[in-house]
Amino acid sequence: MEINTLKELTLQSIMSKRASIEKFEILEWDGYVYLKPMTVGERLKFQVKHYKREEGESPATEEEIMYDMLRLSLVSSVGDRLFTKENIGSIGEKDWNVVSKLFTKCTELNIISTEAEEAAKKK
Repeated sequence: MEINTLKELTLQSIMSKRASIEKFEILEWDGYVYLKPMTVGERLKFQVKHYKREEGESPATEEEIMYDMLRLSLVSSVGDRLFTKENIGSIGEKDWNVVSKLFTKCTELNIISTEAEEAAKKK
């Protein structure tokens, strides 16, 4: 007989949960970083900023999307962000192949696909 160990979630139990943090190895840099998915609030702001531009506004650049995704996803082992809005541009001086792999992992973690990006830009 299988015993169900799941319990009903309450507002308090939901709000006490922290986002999962995932370790991601970067062999080219002889180390690893931690990544976390965006919160609901972060994701909604990200979408509005990058995909739901007002009529006449220029579309978000690939640079803006990449830097914001990395800034929101790269964290310490306890979940503190590694980069700020002011210093995320410094990652632009690093190896494209490495940063591109990192960005790809962040998009997977946040369930953002190229198809979704393109569809959102057309709206």
